[in-house]
Amino acid sequence: ISASINLTQINSNVSSYFVNNVSIPFKSKFSWFYYKKYTIISNVVEGQKPNYLNSLTLVLHISNDRNFDWFRNSLKNWEGPISVGIYMSDNKIISLETECIICVLKNHIKDRKMFLFILFLKINLIFQMIK
Repeated sequence: ISASINLTQINSNVSSYFVNNVSIPFKSKFSWFYYKKYTIISNVVEGQKPNYLNSLTLVLHISNDRNFDWFRNSLKNWEGPISVGIYMSDNKIISLETECIICVLKNHIKDRKMFLFILFLKINLIFQMIK
């Protein structure tokens, strides 16, 4: 996917803080790719890679319009690597929904009982294909 942001992907209601500070990584640090009819932004949150030979990874998926309490519980109860795929109901990458999801994730992540395990967390956002 092109590193430049297509204006059709930006919702005009997004805060200027988000556009100036959070959208920049969308252009440079995150991995973008297409899979079938989806656009995936990989590594929205990514820690260090665990030793996969000696660990079991918890893989979770959810839609952004669901309650995220389960996510907090998973972070508290699982001490190994976690990979999360979040299906975004809005197909605008830079949107209020995306901003809210990132804020919710940050709040849940900072509450994780053993901060060391955050090193083994990976979160991907999944959008309907954006052309």
